[in-house]
Amino acid sequence: MASILEKDETILEVINKLFDKFGESNFQLTNYWDSDLCAIGIKNSKDSNNLIYISTYKIKKKHYFVEVEDSNQKVVLSGYKSGEFWERSFDELSEIIKEYLCLKPL
Repeated sequence: MASILEKDETILEVINKLFDKFGESNFQLTNYWDSDLCAIGIKNSKDSNNLIYISTYKIKKKHYFVEVEDSNQKVVLSGYKSGEFWERSFDELSEIIKEYLCLKPL
């Protein structure tokens, strides 16, 4: 599914890695940022209230800007009050997704 998106290679790569790790059917992709080729939103396909925004724009290679938000705009993740995470590795991104979207690796 990620291959049909018109996005930067860095975003397509991370989406495919997430699909491999958590299962494609567990995600709902949201593309509110059509003109931003380096960004995508993801939600849990069974509970679409929470959104994780991922961007690779001006971030070092194999790292990501991650923003988490819920339908009430209240974010509390692992004790953090901020929903923005700069230059996170894929492993750190996976942990955020696992906790925030309540997904388990395959």
